Amino acid sequence: MPVRRVDRVGESPPPSQTLPTMRFMIFRKADAQTEAGLLPSTDLLTAMTAYNESLSRAGVLLAGEGLKPSAEGVRYHYTGGEATVTDGPFAETKELVAGFTTIQARSLDEAVAWARRWPAEDGDVTLEVRQVHEPVPSFGTPDPARRQFIAIWSAPPQAETQTEPSAEMQQAMGQLMADTAAAGVLLEAGGLLPSAVGARVVFEDGTPTVVDGPFSESKEVIGGYAVYQADSLEALRPWSERFGRVVGDGTSEIRPVYGAEDFGEAFTPELQAQEDRLRAEAAARTQTD
Repeated sequence: MPVRRVDRVGESPPPSQTLPTMRFMIFRKADAQTEAGLLPSTDLLTAMTAYNESLSRAGVLLAGEGLKPSAEGVRYHYTGGEATVTDGPFAETKELVAGFTTIQARSLDEAVAWARRWPAEDGDVTLEVRQVHEPVPSFGTPDPARRQFIAIWSAPPQAETQTEPSAEMQQAMGQLMADTAAAGVLLEAGGLLPSAVGARVVFEDGTPTVVDGPFSESKEVIGGYAVYQADSLEALRPWSERFGRVVGDGTSEIRPVYGAEDFGEAFTPELQAQEDRLRAEAAARTQTD
């Protein structure tokens, strides 16, 4: 597995004008603090907002969310289409996701360059950069009265080398997404390209090390995601079980998303105003791309 060490950069990565724009997910891996439910300080919230501002100014920011600890989530383990449900927390902290940022870039290197600029205030973190299959349709409009949840589907690394899903599976998945969207539950969903064409950015003492995929040392590799809105985790159970019957094997972990109200006084009115503007800009950008 090739590794290359680079310094944290201070300027925006130069975009390649000769390639089409692609969508990338930057997954912020969990650590002991995020799993303990420790909320970010005003300093970290300010730094993350400034980072998102730089993404937005460059026209690359599409979305971003923080996930609540796995103790507040649930995991569906699928074997032969049958689901076993386990409530959190989940012990394998390094395999968990604490949040994600979605950007558009013209290459993996450009996406990794943005990941390298992750705020130093977040400490020694690990980021995983993965390309999303295109196109990524938007299925619904967020309802402020309903909670949002993120489902992350993972499978053993060897599953990445398997053949493309059958026509029957693709048809069944398409019907599932259409039905979930028609019920007002599904907001977005996407599959990820294999980790062999992804990378991880590991920060240690402020210095990022870029590790190229594949990530065969992991027990499971992220294969896709979905953004849901619902009144509760339990309300998503029928859809999650139906998803398992389509994919057959793997794991789907569903976690609630942090809302502005969760951060208390650390999330100042000024930061809230910036957040609202950035979300509106990202939503407009998504609709036009």
